[in-house]
Amino acid sequence: MTGRWASAVMTAALLLGTLPAAAPSTNPTFTSDLPERLDLYFKPTVAGTVAVLSWQQGHLGEALFADPALAADLSGVVTTASVDRVKARAAELVAAQITAGANAPAALVDEVFADVATAVTASTCCAPDEHALSLHAPSTRADPISLYTARNGTHRWSPGSTAPAIPLVQMTLTLGEAGNSALDSGLTSSKRSAIRFAIAGLAHVPVSAVTEHDAASMTHVWTPSIVVSDLSAAWVNDNAQRRAVIRDEFAAAAGLQPETVSMTSLAEATGSTAGAPKMRAAFRVTIGDDVARVATSNARLRTQQFRDALLTQIKATGTSFAGASSLESDPGDGVVVTCAFRVAATTDGAWARLGYGDGITAAQLDAKMAGYGTDAVKVSGAVREFPNGGAMPSLVPIADDGARYVYDIVHAPGEARRLSLFVTTFGADDVAGEGRLTRVSWHNQAPGERLNVLVIDVDGTGWAGSQTWQGYVEVMTAPPPSPPPPPSPPPRVEQLQTVIYDGIEDGSIHPLGTVFTFKLRAEPSCDVCGLPVITEMHVRTAKEVAGVADHMQPWGSWRKADKTREGYVYTHYPKVNGIYRLEAKAVDGGSGATLEDTTPVSRRYIVGAKISASGIFDRRLGVVNIRFTMPVPTDRRRPEDVFDEANLAKLGPGTLKIDWFNSTRLRVILPPAERSNLCKTWRDARAAAVAANNTPPTNLRLTLKDAEAYFAADSGFEVLRDVDVRMGATTGVTPVTVAGPAVVGQCQPLRLTAAPGDGGWDGTTTWRLSKTETSGLSPKPKPGVNVDAVSAILAAANADRERTVTFPPSSTVSDTKYAFLAELTNCQGETSNATIRTDRVAGVVPYVYPASGTLDFVVAYSDPFEAAFDVSLPERGHNSGGACDVDASKLVYAWRNISAGRADCMYTDEKDTGNRYAGSEYKLAPRAARRTLSTTPFCLAMGSHVLQLTSYFEGAVKGTSESITFINVRVIKSPVRAYIAGGAGPRAVQKGSVFDLDGSSSTDPDLGKPGAPGNNQTFTWICKELTVDDQGVESESACDDQLDKLFESKGKFVRGVGEKIRIGPRYKFTLTYQNAGLTDSFSTIVTAVNDPVPVVNVATPDPPTVSSTAPLRLRGSVKRATGAGEGKIRVSWSSSPPLDFTDESLFATPVDSPQLTIKENVLVPGEKYVFTLKARQDGQSADGFASTGEVSVVGPPDLGVVSATPAEGDALDTAFTIKTEGWGGGSLRYTLGYVASGANGREVDVKLLVRSSATSVSGLLPANVSSDFVRIFAEAEAADALGATARVEGTVRVRPTRAGDETKAARRALETAMRVGDPSMRAAAVVAAVAALNGAPTVRGETSEDVDARREIRAGAMIAVAAAATRAIEDAAGGVEIYPDALSTYVSAIAAVAAVPREVSKSTAELGLDATTGLLRARSSRPAPVEVTSAAAATISGAIDVHLDSTLVDRSKPPSGTSGNATLNSTVSPDASVAAKKGVGSRRRSRHRRLLSSDGNSTADATPPPAPTTIDGAPVIDPLVAKALDGSVAAAFSVTRGQAPNETGAELADVHVAISSRRYHVDDLEADAASLRAPHVSAATYSLPKSVAVAATRVGTHADVFLYRWTGTALPSATRVMTDASAIDVVYADGSRPSFKSNEEIYASIPFTGAGLETLEKVIYEYRCARHSGGVWRTDEPEVRTVSVTEADGGSVTCAGRGNALIGYALGAVIAPINFTLVADETSKGSTAQGYWFFMAGLAVFTVLLSVCCLRSGMRRYQVKIANKDDYEITN
Repeated sequence: MTGRWASAVMTAALLLGTLPAAAPSTNPTFTSDLPERLDLYFKPTVAGTVAVLSWQQGHLGEALFADPALAADLSGVVTTASVDRVKARAAELVAAQITAGANAPAALVDEVFADVATAVTASTCCAPDEHALSLHAPSTRADPISLYTARNGTHRWSPGSTAPAIPLVQMTLTLGEAGNSALDSGLTSSKRSAIRFAIAGLAHVPVSAVTEHDAASMTHVWTPSIVVSDLSAAWVNDNAQRRAVIRDEFAAAAGLQPETVSMTSLAEATGSTAGAPKMRAAFRVTIGDDVARVATSNARLRTQQFRDALLTQIKATGTSFAGASSLESDPGDGVVVTCAFRVAATTDGAWARLGYGDGITAAQLDAKMAGYGTDAVKVSGAVREFPNGGAMPSLVPIADDGARYVYDIVHAPGEARRLSLFVTTFGADDVAGEGRLTRVSWHNQAPGERLNVLVIDVDGTGWAGSQTWQGYVEVMTAPPPSPPPPPSPPPRVEQLQTVIYDGIEDGSIHPLGTVFTFKLRAEPSCDVCGLPVITEMHVRTAKEVAGVADHMQPWGSWRKADKTREGYVYTHYPKVNGIYRLEAKAVDGGSGATLEDTTPVSRRYIVGAKISASGIFDRRLGVVNIRFTMPVPTDRRRPEDVFDEANLAKLGPGTLKIDWFNSTRLRVILPPAERSNLCKTWRDARAAAVAANNTPPTNLRLTLKDAEAYFAADSGFEVLRDVDVRMGATTGVTPVTVAGPAVVGQCQPLRLTAAPGDGGWDGTTTWRLSKTETSGLSPKPKPGVNVDAVSAILAAANADRERTVTFPPSSTVSDTKYAFLAELTNCQGETSNATIRTDRVAGVVPYVYPASGTLDFVVAYSDPFEAAFDVSLPERGHNSGGACDVDASKLVYAWRNISAGRADCMYTDEKDTGNRYAGSEYKLAPRAARRTLSTTPFCLAMGSHVLQLTSYFEGAVKGTSESITFINVRVIKSPVRAYIAGGAGPRAVQKGSVFDLDGSSSTDPDLGKPGAPGNNQTFTWICKELTVDDQGVESESACDDQLDKLFESKGKFVRGVGEKIRIGPRYKFTLTYQNAGLTDSFSTIVTAVNDPVPVVNVATPDPPTVSSTAPLRLRGSVKRATGAGEGKIRVSWSSSPPLDFTDESLFATPVDSPQLTIKENVLVPGEKYVFTLKARQDGQSADGFASTGEVSVVGPPDLGVVSATPAEGDALDTAFTIKTEGWGGGSLRYTLGYVASGANGREVDVKLLVRSSATSVSGLLPANVSSDFVRIFAEAEAADALGATARVEGTVRVRPTRAGDETKAARRALETAMRVGDPSMRAAAVVAAVAALNGAPTVRGETSEDVDARREIRAGAMIAVAAAATRAIEDAAGGVEIYPDALSTYVSAIAAVAAVPREVSKSTAELGLDATTGLLRARSSRPAPVEVTSAAAATISGAIDVHLDSTLVDRSKPPSGTSGNATLNSTVSPDASVAAKKGVGSRRRSRHRRLLSSDGNSTADATPPPAPTTIDGAPVIDPLVAKALDGSVAAAFSVTRGQAPNETGAELADVHVAISSRRYHVDDLEADAASLRAPHVSAATYSLPKSVAVAATRVGTHADVFLYRWTGTALPSATRVMTDASAIDVVYADGSRPSFKSNEEIYASIPFTGAGLETLEKVIYEYRCARHSGGVWRTDEPEVRTVSVTEADGGSVTCAGRGNALIGYALGAVIAPINFTLVADETSKGSTAQGYWFFMAGLAVFTVLLSVCCLRSGMRRYQVKIANKDDYEITN
């Protein structure tokens, strides 16, 4: 072919630019000298347009020229018609993009982008020569190809040199996009590392050249929103403060700082109406580089916990916010991150990629990130900048004739275009002289592919010959072989340099466990230098020691780094936290070489963390809770160790306390609000911000003292000093309440207390006197009253911001009513006020005031109601004739309902004609005559009530010396409760199994009222499927039709659910229960599985808030799946946050039981726990499981101190005042008392003040037995902490009474106590008198008169304690439970009074037993504490001791008959321990015979023996012993009531009684049933048949087993008793007892405790098993047989009882004549047909005497119940 080009083919030298500029060559040359690249060279000599058509073999007909396609002839030459079409398209392309449009130097179209209007145009960039590898390539075939040119210039700065200063390139990236959740956990370090690697790969620089720039400028942004029902957007939007409330509370609930949240919109939500408004608030959250905060807060936005917390916080703000009813949240479309990276170009090629054109684009970087797996992030934007004044260098023109024009066509790797048209133009200057050499290159061609080119002179002017040139070439697959180069001289080696080209940044911080990888390279010291033949990399590390010079650091030895293709690599894995250093140096490793890098490269990196802290101020408790992001040392125990003086001044100046709850939580307990500057400091900061037109801060900054010293300097940890404390709401007043007496007399000071209405910490008080009036119910203004003293007291109180102000009687005027106003200023500076009026009278008035400080109460109709009041008596308590002397024991209380509503339980049915006060024609019920009013459920009718408490001293004139207080009680409808059996879940259920939804436990508590009217309760069921999208957002959708059909049920059950659920979805089943206009919903989450997993249920505690100082009982159940086989089911528990379930000491039950009891003080206050119960059957691979809902834990108050004044005094003479103060925790109730000596030397708490708002109490104290110091204590319980209690102790010196005067002192103390106040006050006071006697030594020569005197003292004390206990028992009726404090107080007090049996009469012991038994049986749902049951056991044992003493004293007296205190028949043997010490031999045999005779006396006795006794004349059990046995049963049952199966029971062992009480899980009963014994060596060991355990599984989850042992001599007998008495009882979950087959037997092995028989005696007598029945030990019953007798090892008798013969009966061993038989009369059972083992009120005395020791003699055992419920409501 001929044309515009010379015919000579250019050589490689020409192609490389070495041809002389004037060379005449014109013909094009097409070659492939480099892999995947084709080069077309030509030199134009005439101005015009050149078009180059390129196509892969066989693809000339591509769509670029479709209809018709281009064509070629048989020889492959493109036809003329096709050439003309190419020329026409080229002209269009030139017109569109070169002479117009983009005005580009070249343009290109192809089969993908065929439109000339969107053609690819050339950009000046970075193409020539060896820098081709730096070209930017398209990512995919769908992207436009890249076309670059270096026309009339080059990207190189000047031939043969490098850029003098390559500037930094900064890339600001936008990461993430709407709908993408990849960054919802923040831009983590691994994601940042992935970005660095991607940038480095695209820029062809080492990773170390890519650095994060200014991490503080990083931002994470997302746009969450909330929808709040029943809250108007218009109302909130109307006020900036209201909008701020929503914003601040949203931030708080999400765990965000308020300044990071802005509200972007606030409008009515979809579906909002005027009657049911809905508000939608949208926010923009902006967080810097705090990735952890991003992750936690973003995740929290998706949780129900967040929604519940935010709704609670919004409602708590008050006003119309309180009406908000529900809340939904949307976390937004995903987190978008903006961050910057800086890149240092290390080569010209790198600079070319970074600097020219648009540099590295977002699309390129996004495509590169796709290879980084889970660390990949969406790159949606990239902006290139040249920081620090840098700019892209200008292209340098080339002036000589050797200038070249270069065009590079760059395809996506492996995706080359099949047909393309390239055009460019040349002007006259371009072709002047010999023209310019031009190169067009195609890059990323497929190896081996044939590419054809057609070069066309489009203009066709001025040149002779053909206008076209056509050629082809195959793409090179590998460089052509070259001749070996001549040997080079060895490189010059001058010096070595070491480079870390990839690795962590210097000074960076990493967690323990990080593996550090360093990539290193050795480099020569100059451009023409080389490296040694053997080059090694040596590395060493050191763990930094603070304060030690660099060269003295403990460096390890130099080690060789591993060689890689790129260089070297070294990996370091630190095992402990600390600061580490690495040094690396390149070394000549040749033999004898000494060359090395003398300036090693280094890195310093930290294994540890920067620890920050943030705080939340709890205004209600007055506590700043500080949380550290990681554990810190907790050895700073004093406030001055944690804060400097400036910060102490902010928090103080009152006494500050700190409490390290754990290593990440510090509680700062503030002094009372009036002694703290915290709120004032915050208010001042807010005021200053407002004055400066700045946004008021919501936080207050505290500074940690010496934060840098928390850890050693080289530990790797650093604690940041600033702590931002969130101060809470910025608006909303705190209501104030003022407590004080309505009437105050002349004998007591007037004390008024102002407090926040919620009982919390927040608020400082200002007092003023508003007016004075005349006394009476209709006061009038009373001017002229001297108020100077009152005003002075108020001024002093205001100066100290005191909440309590006290006026002595002398400061006030009689017959005057004072009105005081108290104003409360809360933390944000808003005020509220309240007024109290107090009538000052001249008489002696009881000082009665509410224990809670409030007179307004709200109670649900079905709940019991309590209004607790405290009383302070006149300061002079003795009748000395003064004006203030009064008999305090005559204190009377009278409660009346003066409103229209009914209050039936406050009155009896008996008319009261002599009623002192109007209000009712009926007499007051006992509960209405108490200081504290306690009403039963449904007592107060729904509506508002005004109740009046009148208190006075009996005998006072009506209306002159009375205290009258009114309380307001609002009784509301009880909330209804929906519940689905099995709990909220989630739980797993086998598909196809029997699984029904049971809502039958849903209830309206008000329906429990007797005679309640009919109801309209409805049950509505809903089924939803739950799905979670890629962003973690959970959504609901309807269930499939088959399943949904089941939920049309309107009943309590949905049947057949297990058959319809599918594998895969998570189901949410919801029950809505409605009655009487109230609605409640309950949902359970269920997942279906294929495996036959056990059906697991677990209930969330109700309420779901528990005390940290009380056990938590979790009720779960596990049921075997249908058809699952008989494999053992194994259960386990887990929790979030986790508990250590391997530590058995944390639990009162085994952790492999479905019912779990967590001990007190294990759960962390402030945490919310979720507990999961799992069960798996042996042989199966899947678990059944169920979880509770969240269980919130509240903690006790922060500790205060307790003290006594005076500091020392005399026992039973000095009036000590016990006082407590310094507690933190809001509104508290205090219990104050001392520790005294009780029964058997045990210490007992004597409570002088119980759950009172008063902080001090006065009383007499007994001396301590072992020292001069008596322990005093104070317990504090937060009013809303569900009984969470804390205790502190102190001591006071009490000098003992002079020896010999103890009885006199005790009598005086008793007399004083009996004049104290009401029964509960007297009960507390009398214990001091008897406690002094408990520790008093026995005086030699003590007379019976002394003992009688002490008996009288104990009798009087017992009367007082029993009277108070009886009141507590009477009040615990009708649905009211006995308060735990009352139970422990009175049982312990009774035990203390009866502690010395020889000083207790039988009547006193009986009174104590009656009270103790009544207390133990009083209504309660809680187990009795072990200290209570131990005290009860001591009282029971002491009563038996009293009885035994009485039999010894009255041994020669005949029985006293069938009434009164009957004594044992004289045949009773002495205690076994006494008998065991007697002699043996003939005298012993004779004594045995005498003991077995009718009279039990020796033959020398003058009294003739009585006639033999029949059963109707047999010895009868003493009533005191009968009541002791009854008390044993009550004590045993009180242990297990309310317990979980296998929970730690109780073993109560005392001198005469031992009791074992345990609740077994039915699966574990069989293992222990073969060996059951009460805790005493003399107790019988029982073995139960397997049927007992089997039957238990049919009626519930547990069985209670009770075992007893009593001193055998306490029970009457006509024959010798050889052992103690034992008994066993078994009660199933439903209250029933075992029913045995007639051939089943219970075995019992009874050890000997008496003296054994000798050989001669054995001829006459034998050992026999005896059952105590009908008042005697009986051996003739066929149901009981003697199995065997063993005399070895102490001896024992084995007995067997057929059927139920031994359940509930006392069993023992006796000796009897071998041929001993009973007459017919003795076998009669008629006299005991109605006998019960326990004492029942109302039975005649003779019935008790005859039958108390048998359960029901001669009748079928299943008809008998000791008690059928845990709360001891006897129904039979």
